[in-house]
Amino acid sequence: MTARILLEVPSFDKGGLQKVVLDIALGLRRVDGNELMVVTTGPLGSIAREAQAAGVTVRQLPVDRVNEAYPALIDEFKPSIAQAHFSDVGYPYLAACGVPIVCFIHNVYIFLPDSACAAFRAGDRYVSKYIAVSPKAAEYAQAKLGAAPEKVVVVPNGLDFARYPLDRASKLDRSSLGIGKDDYVFLNPASYNLHKGHYLIAAAMKRVLAARRDIRVLCVGNEIFAPHVEALKGYLASEGLDKHILMPGYFEDIADPMGISDAFLLPSFIEGWSIAMNEAMHYAKPMILTDTGGAGEVIERNDTGILLPTEYPDFLKLESAELDRLAYTPQSYRLAEPLAQAMLDFAANREQWSMAGLRGRAKLHQRHGFDTVLARYQSIMDEVVAAAPAPPPEMPKLVTRKSSIALRIDRKLRRIYRDARYRYKPALSFWLANHLFMNWMPYRIRHAFLRRFCHVRMGTASTICSGCFVTGYKIQIGSNTVVNRFCYLDGRVTLKIGNNVNVSHYTLIQTLTHDPQNPDFVCVEGAVTIEDHVWIGARATILPGVTIGEGAVVAAGAVVTRDVAPYTIVGGNPARRIKERTRDLRYKTQYFPLFDTDIQ
Repeated sequence: MTARILLEVPSFDKGGLQKVVLDIALGLRRVDGNELMVVTTGPLGSIAREAQAAGVTVRQLPVDRVNEAYPALIDEFKPSIAQAHFSDVGYPYLAACGVPIVCFIHNVYIFLPDSACAAFRAGDRYVSKYIAVSPKAAEYAQAKLGAAPEKVVVVPNGLDFARYPLDRASKLDRSSLGIGKDDYVFLNPASYNLHKGHYLIAAAMKRVLAARRDIRVLCVGNEIFAPHVEALKGYLASEGLDKHILMPGYFEDIADPMGISDAFLLPSFIEGWSIAMNEAMHYAKPMILTDTGGAGEVIERNDTGILLPTEYPDFLKLESAELDRLAYTPQSYRLAEPLAQAMLDFAANREQWSMAGLRGRAKLHQRHGFDTVLARYQSIMDEVVAAAPAPPPEMPKLVTRKSSIALRIDRKLRRIYRDARYRYKPALSFWLANHLFMNWMPYRIRHAFLRRFCHVRMGTASTICSGCFVTGYKIQIGSNTVVNRFCYLDGRVTLKIGNNVNVSHYTLIQTLTHDPQNPDFVCVEGAVTIEDHVWIGARATILPGVTIGEGAVVAAGAVVTRDVAPYTIVGGNPARRIKERTRDLRYKTQYFPLFDTDIQ
């Protein structure tokens, strides 16, 4: 089901929250039929410009005339659902027009003063569903803010990998920042919001410098409250730390500071699910994190970095005043020594932790790809729109161009149309493909139906034999490729099969599965790429996120859980290298047996 989606955010200029909203807007816009508008009463900036360049409408409402501007905007755009990201300005106006609201809980809200917590509880009557970005964010919202458990669902932040190309060289030079070529650099990409643990970093750095002088921390971010930032800079200078803890400001493209850094450092007192953490994993940076938000979901037994405890014993008992006391003044931190030891460990064992960074990238791409996250967002919004109640009687009446009855009829008709086009039509197409055309039609008719109605992209002289099961609109097959009988092709996430590939019968290729350790049984997604001249043996299983290199062979019955190097023969469960394959491959795998038999 598609929708007209209004995303409300406090500002749309820069910062991690704004990046998440941008990713959501751009991702949902790619769903055919969705229309997006981002609305804010705060400032616009580079993130708003990027959204507008991609075709997303962005509106800045005047704070002094929001009572007039918001109803007019609703009347103009006619949203079918709204998302609230740390902003509740439009709640009463949206609810009065019967627009359901999904509120995102981006962090654990610990730093909210009592007045803001009260406002959150007051706004609960307008909210149909909460999307919490981590289990801890959900737990806090339920325990401290009164959110009903049945209204809260956990969806970790994903990352749109297409917006973060890995082949782009950094425009930064270490020497321009006074960093030595062989220095070990920790990147701390967080707003200059002292809740991120800047004074804790300073306390740890004093201990680090007693052991070695070639470690630096590069703190990049936007300024939140100038007096706090000036006090921090003054303290660093007075302690002789300003040459080792650098604060050059905000960078629009995070690839630049990532490119000159060795590791990622975020000893924050509070997080939801850090988008900077996702970015660090994408760029294969090993991480030192405190156990806040989603950190414990991505560092497991120190596989992708070092996970440290928090400075406080129980985050459910942490109040905003205590948080401010920890953040805003330098003090003796019990975590300073463990943090210093972790930093020294990273610098002393560069190769070991570099491998951990690569494991982090693999984990991110396997578990938190944005296509999976978007599918969950879309599913949640579909459910909310379908179950949207009538406006509460206490809501203020607004003047609209249509009567309430006409609006309800209009919404129902649009819902029926969207269901027919975006749910029933694809379902019918794949049902016909898998139960009729795959079993009873000759090659030409079968392939024509797959291309036209299932969006399978096939090169010349390729074959999909009878009995196969296809699903998803993201299947790409090259030329002279054979997919033998009774194979499963999962195209819900991108599945690319190259030229002259032989996929033997009963092969299972998956791009989506589930995380067995996650309490919500969340989906795990990853694109699968099978390069040219690959031979996959009968009854093999290819799991999400795998790339099988050119000329490789997967033995019959193998379960492939990780990438296969080019011209390598692998087998077993999990698949392991057996030996090398010859590189002198000239064959073409054209195979069109008569009547789907083995007779050519």
